[in-house]
Amino acid sequence: MSLSMTNATPREGRALSLGAKLGAGFAFLTILFACLGGFALQRMGTMNATNAEMRDHYLPSTMAAGNLAMDLQDVRQLESHFMLTTSDDASERLELRGGIAKAIATVEGARRAYEPFTHAGEERNNYTTIFDRTWPVYRADAMQTIAFKQDDQELGALDSYNHKARTDFETLSNFMRWDMSFNRKTGSAAADASRDTYRATWWMVATGIVLVLGLGTATAIGLTRHISHPIAAMTASMRRLADREVTVDIPCIGRLDEIGRMASAVQVFRDSMITSNRLTAEQAAERESRQQRAARLEDLVGEFERQIGGTVSILATSSTRMEATARTMTGSAAQTDSRATAVTHAAEESSIGVQTVAAASEQLSSSIIEINRQVTASAALTSRVVTDVRQTDGTVQALAESADRIGQVVALINSIASQTNLLALNATIEAARAGDAGRGFAVVASEVKSLAEQTARATEEIGFQIKQVQQATHSAVQAIREISGLIEEVGSITTSIATAVEHQGRATAEIARNVQQTAASTRTVTSNIAGVSQAANDTGAAAMQVLGAAGDLSRQAETLSQEVDTFISKVRTA
Repeated sequence: MSLSMTNATPREGRALSLGAKLGAGFAFLTILFACLGGFALQRMGTMNATNAEMRDHYLPSTMAAGNLAMDLQDVRQLESHFMLTTSDDASERLELRGGIAKAIATVEGARRAYEPFTHAGEERNNYTTIFDRTWPVYRADAMQTIAFKQDDQELGALDSYNHKARTDFETLSNFMRWDMSFNRKTGSAAADASRDTYRATWWMVATGIVLVLGLGTATAIGLTRHISHPIAAMTASMRRLADREVTVDIPCIGRLDEIGRMASAVQVFRDSMITSNRLTAEQAAERESRQQRAARLEDLVGEFERQIGGTVSILATSSTRMEATARTMTGSAAQTDSRATAVTHAAEESSIGVQTVAAASEQLSSSIIEINRQVTASAALTSRVVTDVRQTDGTVQALAESADRIGQVVALINSIASQTNLLALNATIEAARAGDAGRGFAVVASEVKSLAEQTARATEEIGFQIKQVQQATHSAVQAIREISGLIEEVGSITTSIATAVEHQGRATAEIARNVQQTAASTRTVTSNIAGVSQAANDTGAAAMQVLGAAGDLSRQAETLSQEVDTFISKVRTA
């Protein structure tokens, strides 16, 4: 895998150092945690405020209302107890009277303790309109009841106890029950709100934690990709450079941070290594080249001495032979000229014959093309005849089927006629039994019987004719099928003939083409023989020139041998 895949673009990490990137990443995570902590603290403050309200208001309010209700119940119980005393219990009455006064004072204290915890709105309005107004009335009615009882006015005491004081006490008791229910509802609502706040805070904090973890992971991955991966790629490139692998690509070129500067330095080191390797290789190659040239030169001088010496000797021998060959060529050129003239006449006669054959081949090819066209037309006509015969076969087959159906109808009519004849016979017998009364019916039955017999004879005749038609139809179907088979066989043979004629036409055309090429070749031979004759004349003239040049070559070969000996001596001396 190429390391260049990790190269960053020039925009990547622009103007940001590694320290700045790491600081930005940690700062981002710190801000996320701070936001999450601030949100959690805010929600915790909300829950704390709700709990404080429940502790400082709802619970004391509920307790104060409960105390007030119990104190009111104590006053009523003491009042009831006082009503049960008699005039003989003076000391008990005095004690109970003091207890009632003390209980009333306790109610007053509980009332003052409860008033600050009343909620503005419905509770405070009900407290003011019900309790504040009813309590003084009930207190006065209770004291009036006690006064009546103290004076032994039983009827007045009973009336005050059972009516006025009881009504006022029930009003106060109903208010206290409503008030405690109201406090329970408001307290429960506050508890539910605190619970909902807790649940919402839990989910939001959990979501925030997951979000922070996700963003932290993304930040870590981003820092890893932008810092760790480029450093790892740079390390791999430097390791390959240490192994003298100068073709490695340097990643992260163009980055503006420390990694980019390190990549630029590594690239300079790689370029310097490449230049050093190139110069070293050039120097080694130059030394090797000089050594090889010196050894090669020594070998060439030796080889030159051996080859030139032999060549000069051969050249001298060849010049002598060339003179003899030139003389022989002069005689051969004359003989070639005379023979070329004879070949020219023969080639002209052959060309005339070949042209005649070519014309005949072209006529034969035209005739075969016409035969092929006629055979093709015959094959097409045969195909159409086969199609018509098949249609006729279908028609006659349909006729045979119709004749069969008519035969079935005739058989049905014959059956009906037989039944009619039998019925007419039965009718005649019945008419004979009837005597004179059945004579008219007997005549009609006789006529019906006669018609039935005629119908039977007619249907028998028709059936016989139908059978003849069916036999003729079946014979025609069989004959048409045989004709169709023969025509199809003729069509197959015609198609084979057309194919053979087509092959023969192609072969004849190929023969005509070859004959034309032969004629052209014959004309070319005639032309070339004329060129040979001219070349023979030119060869004779050239042979005379070669004869003269051979003498000059012999003299030059001797001079060359002397110059070569002088050159080799100078090279070896140098």
